[in-house]
Amino acid sequence: MNNPRLISVVGLQNSGKTRAVNALVKCWVQQGLRVGVVKHDGHLQPGQSDDWEKPESDTEQFTASGASYTLLTGGGRTLLRAAADPDAADPEALCRRTAELAERQGQPLDIVVVEGFKRSDLPKVAVLRDESHVKWVNQAELTGLFAVIAPAAVSHLVAVDARVYDENRVDSLCFDFWHNDPKVRR
Repeated sequence: MNNPRLISVVGLQNSGKTRAVNALVKCWVQQGLRVGVVKHDGHLQPGQSDDWEKPESDTEQFTASGASYTLLTGGGRTLLRAAADPDAADPEALCRRTAELAERQGQPLDIVVVEGFKRSDLPKVAVLRDESHVKWVNQAELTGLFAVIAPAAVSHLVAVDARVYDENRVDSLCFDFWHNDPKVRR
């Protein structure tokens, strides 16, 4: 099986994670790569109804950005409507499932972008919006932090061991992630 590169986009609520995922997906698709998305809905509780497929939802946005596959998870279930999904809290298992599905359908993925799962061991991109988000990332001790996306107004305040990319230059991040980082897990 093809082993796609995995990367997780993390941040506080309303930091711009979905916008960043869409930008990354578009960039890699324009480079001819096949990209899948796994989104973690950390606010959905078991038994609650979801709005995963409503017009203008994240699901619709990821598809419009060019994602070959999207899998959403939260509240113990996935968009595949498994009533009780034992892998719902395991981002690596969800990435494998997405990659295996794509492979079986003859469309192997090059990259799987995960939105969420701050505490996973996946390589991460933290998305920041303002000084409170910078404070969070400086104190969060995120494992596997590969990069930070931040507006110019706050990027100089970031004090973590990761490269900081301007929110308008995700193309540089895409290039660096795909071509230059030997630590990227497959």
